[in-house]
Amino acid sequence: MEIDMNTVAIKAALTYPKTKKGDVVVIELTSSYTTAKLKTVKTSSYFLAKVTKTRNGLAVDYTKADGAKGIVDTRHRVMVISQAETQAAARDMFGASLADFDNVDQAKEAILQRVKDLS
Repeated sequence: MEIDMNTVAIKAALTYPKTKKGDVVVIELTSSYTTAKLKTVKTSSYFLAKVTKTRNGLAVDYTKADGAKGIVDTRHRVMVISQAETQAAARDMFGASLADFDNVDQAKEAILQRVKDLS
């Protein structure tokens, strides 16, 4: 099986931490709560967002598809989709809604598949 270098570059770009204003990123938001039996439960949610402000190449502020604004703090993990083809695929695939996903792997897979289909 031949390895497609574009796919390798895109997969690498999905975890590359540097961002710039306007980038579409996958954001993982973790939270935790304590049950009545004092057991700590951690949850994660994933969504696509557009970076609105950066500092030293790291995302600071973002806007979700529904217009909600957010600030990146310790609960957030930003995964960048920095390749131009992937950016175009994200816009083309998700349009204005930039749909929510159950997990980041599902979002990455959908974007990578879309990029593969476009090339």
